[in-house]
Amino acid sequence: MLEEHVDKVLAKKAGKLSKEEESKLMTYKVKADTYNEVELAAIFKEQKIKSPDTGNELSDPIPFNLMFGT
Repeated sequence: MLEEHVDKVLAKKAGKLSKEEESKLMTYKVKADTYNEVELAAIFKEQKIKSPDTGNELSDPIPFNLMFGT
């Protein structure tokens, strides 16, 4: 979700962002898989990222184990 947001912002504001803003966004994109839930929540709030389906605010990320028993 973070990577998609960065791609949209960079495409929409191409040439209008300062070097610092562009660098910060690229850092977010490159390191998206390394952030913990607290860091992701802070980035989502800072960048005002909303649900792509509904446009609603996102809840804070929580860890979820995809390897659950069946």
